[in-house]
Amino acid sequence: MRYPEKRLDFLIWAMAQFKLCYPSGDGPGNGASDRWIVPDLLPSDQPERMEFDAQREGALRFRFRFERFLPRHVLNMFIVEHYRDIHDGLAWQHGVHLKSRDYRETTALVRADYQERVLTVAVRGAHVDRYFSVLYHSIVKILERMPKLKYTRLVHLDEKARIAREGEPPGRGRANREPEDALADFEDLLALEADGEEIFRCKFGRYSLKKLLKPMPREMERGHVSSGMEYSAQPVPERGKASWWERLSGLGGLAAIIGTIFPLVGALVAFLDKPALPVDSWERITSALIGGAMGGVGAVLVVAVAAWLWHRGKLDWGSKKNGMGVH
Repeated sequence: MRYPEKRLDFLIWAMAQFKLCYPSGDGPGNGASDRWIVPDLLPSDQPERMEFDAQREGALRFRFRFERFLPRHVLNMFIVEHYRDIHDGLAWQHGVHLKSRDYRETTALVRADYQERVLTVAVRGAHVDRYFSVLYHSIVKILERMPKLKYTRLVHLDEKARIAREGEPPGRGRANREPEDALADFEDLLALEADGEEIFRCKFGRYSLKKLLKPMPREMERGHVSSGMEYSAQPVPERGKASWWERLSGLGGLAAIIGTIFPLVGALVAFLDKPALPVDSWERITSALIGGAMGGVGAVLVVAVAAWLWHRGKLDWGSKKNGMGVH
């Protein structure tokens, strides 16, 4: 499908708003914005040169395990939102390697396993708790747009939090790290802490609750989540405080605005596009009518796509550009 070159800026802007692409390099302003990257079109295989050991001491590993399926656009939108932190261009369809620009010597590896329906976040470095908090809330914000999508939060049991049994040497050493399936439900840990417990017991051993929860952001512990794990999308507005969007009757108002403006703009552009013809020329008038009709068709398509995205929960009317302006 051919697209007029003069309209490419608008197309790229629209894709950036929906977090479907991001500029290569460090972003707009350094000439790198001539090339844009679509996460869904990245290579599917993980790069071989990956200098990140998720099992390294001090790394925080956290999982979102989805009940039915893990939507592919969750990781794609996450990559777009944090594209400035991508380390050495290491991003692929199933993951991304990040290096924080705000917290020195702190990196992260975020991967999606669509067969197992698991999204894993691993962070290590000097500021694990702070960077993890940023990444965690970014993922939760994306998931809030799908309030009926059920998932469980899991924490990997860190070896440093393990309490050695009597006669057992402290720590298992590098050759005896905690197994990959040494996980605990985050909600269970919070419940035990609320009950005044200090030790978490499971088949893998005994662990200090204080050490397990220490790297977690305080706001994660304060947040209440129902047992059904259905995270609410947005706070319900108080009655009597209708927003400007509600006053326009949702998408109906948008359709009215676009349906009125687009045909007028299309007609005007088509009319001014033939300045050499007389104002009352039949050809010029016909061209304006056709332009108006084309604008009306475009408006219908825009409203239809917007309505579908809104229904699917993928459209965030309050989202910011996140520094992805089109130049």
